[in-house]
Amino acid sequence: MSQNIPRVIILGAAFLLSVTAPSGAQVCDTQTDSAVGYRGGDASTLSVLDGVSNDAANMYLRLKGKGANFVPSTNYSVTTNLRMTGAAADFNNDGNYDLAEGGRQCDYNTNSSLGNLNANDSNLSIFISRGNEPADPNRFKFDGPFYFLYEGTVLGRTFEIMALGAGDYDKDGDADIAALTWQGRLFIITNLFIESNQDPGDVPTFSTTMQYLGDLINDGYGEWGQSSDHFRWESNIASVDFDNDGDLDLIVGVPSRWAGYRWGEVVLFANNGSGVFSRLVTAINPYPHTQTANIYGVCGVATGDFNADGFIDFYVGSASSRYIYFYRGDGVGGYTAVSTRRITIGSAHGTCSMLGSADFDEDGKIDFVLSTDGAAGINTPGGYAYWFRNAGTSMTQNCIPQDCSKVSTSSDFDSGAVGDFDGDGDFDFFVADGNHSLSCYFFVNEVYDLYVSEGTVSSKNLVPCSFITSDNAIVAATITVSDNKPSGTNIIYYLSNSDDATGMPLWEGPITPGVEWNFANPGLFIRWKAVMQTSDETATPKVISVDLEYKYITKREYSRTSQALAEVELDPANAGDESVLYSAAFEFPSWQGHLRSWNVTSLTLAANRVSQLENIKTVGASYIADAGEVLNAQSWSSRTVYTAYDQEGDGIMNNRTDFATSNVDLLDNYLNLGVGSTEAVPLIEFVLGEGRNWKLGDINHSSPQVVNPPAAISSLMGDGYEEFKTANADREKVLLVGANDGMLHCFDPVSLEERWAFIPNNLLYKLKTMRVQDPDCGEHVSHQSFVDGTPVIQDVYINSAWHTVVVCGQGAGWGRDHAFYYFCLDVTDPLDPQPLWERTDPTMGETWSVPAIGRVSVDGGAVWAAMMGSGYDTWDEDTTSGDRFYIVDIASGAILKSILADSSKVTSPYGIVNSIPGSVNIADRDNNGFDDYAYFGDLLGRLWRVDLTGGAVNDWDGSVIFSDPYYHPIITKPAIYVSSSDLVVHLYFGTGGDDKAPGTDTYAFVALKDSITLSAVEWFLGPADFSSRLGIPLGYQKGELAQGEKVWADDVIADLRVYIATLNGNIESLNPCLTLAGSGRIYSRYITGSTSGGSALIGATGETIESLLTAQKVRSAVTVGNIQKLSDGGQSISKRLVFIQSYTEPGGGTEEPPSQVLAQVVTGNKVVIKSWREVYKTVK
Repeated sequence: MSQNIPRVIILGAAFLLSVTAPSGAQVCDTQTDSAVGYRGGDASTLSVLDGVSNDAANMYLRLKGKGANFVPSTNYSVTTNLRMTGAAADFNNDGNYDLAEGGRQCDYNTNSSLGNLNANDSNLSIFISRGNEPADPNRFKFDGPFYFLYEGTVLGRTFEIMALGAGDYDKDGDADIAALTWQGRLFIITNLFIESNQDPGDVPTFSTTMQYLGDLINDGYGEWGQSSDHFRWESNIASVDFDNDGDLDLIVGVPSRWAGYRWGEVVLFANNGSGVFSRLVTAINPYPHTQTANIYGVCGVATGDFNADGFIDFYVGSASSRYIYFYRGDGVGGYTAVSTRRITIGSAHGTCSMLGSADFDEDGKIDFVLSTDGAAGINTPGGYAYWFRNAGTSMTQNCIPQDCSKVSTSSDFDSGAVGDFDGDGDFDFFVADGNHSLSCYFFVNEVYDLYVSEGTVSSKNLVPCSFITSDNAIVAATITVSDNKPSGTNIIYYLSNSDDATGMPLWEGPITPGVEWNFANPGLFIRWKAVMQTSDETATPKVISVDLEYKYITKREYSRTSQALAEVELDPANAGDESVLYSAAFEFPSWQGHLRSWNVTSLTLAANRVSQLENIKTVGASYIADAGEVLNAQSWSSRTVYTAYDQEGDGIMNNRTDFATSNVDLLDNYLNLGVGSTEAVPLIEFVLGEGRNWKLGDINHSSPQVVNPPAAISSLMGDGYEEFKTANADREKVLLVGANDGMLHCFDPVSLEERWAFIPNNLLYKLKTMRVQDPDCGEHVSHQSFVDGTPVIQDVYINSAWHTVVVCGQGAGWGRDHAFYYFCLDVTDPLDPQPLWERTDPTMGETWSVPAIGRVSVDGGAVWAAMMGSGYDTWDEDTTSGDRFYIVDIASGAILKSILADSSKVTSPYGIVNSIPGSVNIADRDNNGFDDYAYFGDLLGRLWRVDLTGGAVNDWDGSVIFSDPYYHPIITKPAIYVSSSDLVVHLYFGTGGDDKAPGTDTYAFVALKDSITLSAVEWFLGPADFSSRLGIPLGYQKGELAQGEKVWADDVIADLRVYIATLNGNIESLNPCLTLAGSGRIYSRYITGSTSGGSALIGATGETIESLLTAQKVRSAVTVGNIQKLSDGGQSISKRLVFIQSYTEPGGGTEEPPSQVLAQVVTGNKVVIKSWREVYKTVK
């Protein structure tokens, strides 16, 4: 790929204009309330204490003492027979972690020839912790064992146990047990401590009836020693909330390679909230099970949010390997291996026998411990112990003891568990030696008489639950604190008013106490956080009290989309169709979607040459309907909603099925709830609208599009198209738009009734996040992006016939495996959509780029292809994504070509990571029906050209034809005009489209001439030094944008004029107190002739004006409407209608964002615009 920038050729003439920014900021009306954050040592308002202790006696918060000072000790009589695995939890609610132990040869075994065995030993033994031994504070005191015999109640009449886990699975207040038998069968054993009204410290009672979850190995073996090829090891079961729904799920490490042929060496079970589990179908096999050397599968699992992204991750180890592998979680049950975080056990120190996780050193980050064994004959000997400190991006190894000597004299460690066995507030751990000493090694975690270097404390939501269900949202807050910061210490404060995509608080700051903080977005909560720090380990800062005052506003509507226009028959009694304008918006904080229609057939406009900019309602537009209201009146059960699945097993999601409760058995395979989950039917009903106050999700970035009958030029399309046009001339029109309720919606353009909706298969995976409830108030407050991209519609010739297809991105709406997707539907029959494919790629970022669909020449034939960029890089720490241009075969969804927008030699001075979120445009330069070039911009300010003329895929390549001298980002789709006289491609684009682009800079709009051999700036709107930096005369400056005036919206060409919409300030924030300041402007510039670059806007006295101030900011492209003929005193005049969608109602309140119309005089033969998404080849 070439990055050489072509020599700039000087064209045109000069004159200098200036534009000043509008003064004054719009008012944000608020109300005020207050809350107590912390006072008097009362911890009831606190949610998280990581590395921080609440000193109730002294009534302040302080840093914790340093932990992870492990003291190993052995010779505990808390194991019997061959006890080789364990779990820890407070089974009797006395504040101490107790032990559950299992192993082999423990079915009430009386064979004394095996050695030191207890003839009364039964399947499961419980040891009750009583804290420290009075005579030795480095040892714990346990009562027991207390046996529970399950031999006669389970399949196979054996309950030898090789993995255990514990947690309050049914949320009744006591800890239950998960047990994996030596045969591979998984059970849940319910603790009846609460139900039996027992007192703290009593020996707990467990149910004699177990919940059977399935056979995780199913290899026909199970007794230890039956076959060396089927040997098992020991492992553990982690009890964590991996899908962020507020209950404990299971991550089971299965210590047998044969599990890889079943459901995987790591198996995930999702909890429905009541202790009923369903298996997720994801197969995770860290150690290749097809290799007999990896006989033991996974022998340890350590879980936690190791990378601080809000999701549960895990490390796994095996007795068959020195490698400890890391898997990153996505918050809904998906896991991806991250090779850069792999850990290797030291030479001659054994292999993994146990992993366990906790914040051992009390610094607020999850660490893990590891013990090793040498019995597998790999990397011998074993018997070593380590703890791995979480350093943020890596784990730091520490020996136990510090001299790294071997702990187990027999070189044997089996499994164990982590728990606070002495009730002192820090986590200890134990490891069993079930083969040799038949004893346990305990590692007491003692706190140093010093403070950790950093800790975090944060509060619960401090506003009442009634606020969540109101129409109010918090926009600002002031925190007032009383604290103490000795020399060498510090406290940094943060505030949160909303949750992130994981359901965790979205923190903003640092905050200065006493100074009002304006949030980026309005929110439903108010929380505070303090990060306490010390560089002197003998001193700690203290927080004595926290109070908050917050401001809130009532709900408001916003729009970031373009409008759509259609000619439809509203009233059969009238002759001809009417012009209908469609405007999308959403409410915040409720995230309710709206799609309104307006009759704009005959507006009351001035019959003069003045460029008239009006609110459509003031010039006679009449309201028709709101799709949100229409859909809300419809029963959820009567909706027609489809999704896709893979019937043939070829990996292509091209089979359609109903998204309905009657289809739950099929949908259950994709909903990521677990096989046979009882939650499947309620989730389907909820997504369809049951139990929701509003069915239509927010339409945030998806611009509505009309599916019209085929109307392209037959000679440019190819054979058979004319017949296709004729056959579909009366095809019903429909309106498509995406929403963040998981669906691409199809509406009737007249009534706005929903005809159907489609949920891409990849999004089925995370629909369950819609039902996540706030833990304090039980309200459904989770908001996720789903179908947040704009659909593009095109007639194509595929599979030996003409079809109409729609290709749509999902914006930030990640799907299965936390990947970003485009999907394609066949809408030849608009009422009978058929899925064709869904496409992702490891290098694909968020799918904001609206594809351009064209016909390209490949090996002498014609291929219809979608061409798109790849948006922001937001997820995979192993892979750089978002900086690729893709060419995708419409017929199959296969990526024909991926081109890297290399940024290795260019760096943004604004901290913007390069990506291609903007849309692509294509040019058929020689007007032969085949597209020759594709153009797109990137966030480093470069405009790229992709040459498609080679005739072979390998010949397609990209090159930079323009670089902004300030590295200002380009997010706009370049508008294209091709001159028939010289076949030169003229391109029009703007800069500044990123919220990180500073408001103090001056941005530009550029007209670029591309003759393929040379690229040249024709004219520009921008600062004077723009020309000097590019080496072109100042005469090419045709005006100047105001400081901070950015071009986010795609530019649109109509009537040989280019329409440019701009905005001041930021736009992606929803906080009107931040975004109301500034304004939007509309420009119209000639693109041909001697007036090229000059303004086409006419003022009230006939003078040329540079721009018009819009009602509010404009985020997306204008929509070109029809020409309306007007007459005044017998004189006829024609005006082109150009519709503009503002961001929000400037005066506040609950009104929809205003739609404006710009009426521009047109004369002579002008281009007839059908849709702003089309590319037009204009003849001069």
